[in-house]
Amino acid sequence: MTKDQDKEAVDRLLAQLVPPPPVPAALERRVLADFDRIASRWTLTRLMDRLAEALWPDAPLWQPACAFAAALVVGLGLAAFAPLDAPSPDEGTAFAYDTTLAQDI
Repeated sequence: MTKDQDKEAVDRLLAQLVPPPPVPAALERRVLADFDRIASRWTLTRLMDRLAEALWPDAPLWQPACAFAAALVVGLGLAAFAPLDAPSPDEGTAFAYDTTLAQDI
């Protein structure tokens, strides 16, 4: 016999000789109520899971985090390489990402 078969035989023998003690209904209700109370408690992990699900449904947490990091890198890159001392419109040139330069005739 293997160890698993020995364990099963001992379990069967003990179940025949000594029945399990009855669990009072009040204790069972209290244990289940405590389980529900603990399961509904607020935790930081649940908050992060809900936030990740709101940002990017049905995706693992690393995907929205990587998307945010990529957007941050692009934004910082644009901010770092944009000219800070843009000439005034009086000089005839202006810096803007969304408009074209209008030339006076």
